[in-house]
Amino acid sequence: MNPFVRGAAPAILLEIAPEATRRFVERRSVEPGAKFAWPTRAGTSVLPQIRDALGQLTNEHCSYCDGYPVDAQGEVQVDHFQP
Repeated sequence: MNPFVRGAAPAILLEIAPEATRRFVERRSVEPGAKFAWPTRAGTSVLPQIRDALGQLTNEHCSYCDGYPVDAQGEVQVDHFQP
C-alpha cells in the first residue's frame, strides 16, 4: 500500500463546496432521505472535473484501499467506499 499524503484540495472543490454543502444540508432538513447530487455548471455536472482533480491528487488510486478506483462496470469513481 502506498502512503497517501494529502495535498491541497482541488480548486474546483474549494470553489463549489461551501454552496453545495449548504444546499445539501438544507435539502436534507426538508427531505431526510435526499441523496447528494453534484452541482452543475452550464448544464453539465462538475463531477468529471472533481474526479479528474482527485485522480491527480491520489495518483489514480483509491485513498481507502489503494486499488484503482474502478467499479465492476469499469466506471472511474470518486469514492467507491460504502459504509
